[in-house]
Amino acid sequence: MARATTKQQWGVGSVFGVEQTDHKYCIGQVLEIPLPNVISCAFYDIRLPKGLKQPKVELPFEKIISALATTRDKLDAGRWKIISSATPQLDRQFWPNEQFRDMQWVGAKTYGSRIVENFLEAYFGLAPWDRYADPEYFDKLLFFQHRKPLSLRFKHL
Repeated sequence: MARATTKQQWGVGSVFGVEQTDHKYCIGQVLEIPLPNVISCAFYDIRLPKGLKQPKVELPFEKIISALATTRDKLDAGRWKIISSATPQLDRQFWPNEQFRDMQWVGAKTYGSRIVENFLEAYFGLAPWDRYADPEYFDKLLFFQHRKPLSLRFKHL
């Protein structure tokens, strides 16, 4: 007998936590749903301890790590846990793939949710930054290209 699955309820503005290997949560926010299985999100240099009981999380511009379009599977499944909701504060000009909106998203980039998790793990020094074949792959996902954290780990030096 197949087990019934319940999708987590979320929408534009949902603030969520991405659990990491050290059991802390990196904070993200849904900016929009441009395509049926794609979400545009902003991820922040803000981490919360396990439990995620936060009535309100501030999401300042200067704390943005990345703004990416990703698959929505982890949100639907409840792996990225919803903790609150707020109107997105990031200006639309900075949303992922904004330059492709008028072309109905032709040319837009979407990253798998696992790549996003790997990126966040590396950003917080929990995994190597250069883990992919292109050692600068994660550099290209940074919102502020010049702002890499000091805690980065590398497998190749």
